[in-house]
Amino acid sequence: MEEQHSKLRAHLTHEGKNAELKHSGLGIASFILSVINIVSIFVLFVIAGALNVSGEEDEATDVIIGAFFLFFMLTTIISIGLGIAGLVVKDRKRMFAALGLIFSVVIFLLSIFLIIVGLYMISDAYSY
Repeated sequence: MEEQHSKLRAHLTHEGKNAELKHSGLGIASFILSVINIVSIFVLFVIAGALNVSGEEDEATDVIIGAFFLFFMLTTIISIGLGIAGLVVKDRKRMFAALGLIFSVVIFLLSIFLIIVGLYMISDAYSY
């Protein structure tokens, strides 16, 4: 009888341990950073487009916008690293790490795609 109680207690302790897993701090950091990057890069593109349409764009604003874009791309790469690290950590939930990694990779790939499209458009504008 005592043996059955100890097995049941061990089983319940094991189940309780699984139910109490905490989220990975690295995963949460990756997720938060990726959301901040999504919003920031979107706002940056809106500002760049508005300046271009209004005609108030000059070299100084181009440099500032480019510097902010490079900064946000760097933080996106950091977020990718945090997401990978959050997925590797044992005994932690991995939901935020996976979301942060997915969001960051999508942001990174879309930004690279927009850079390529922009460079293609510039090369077409100067080819005439």
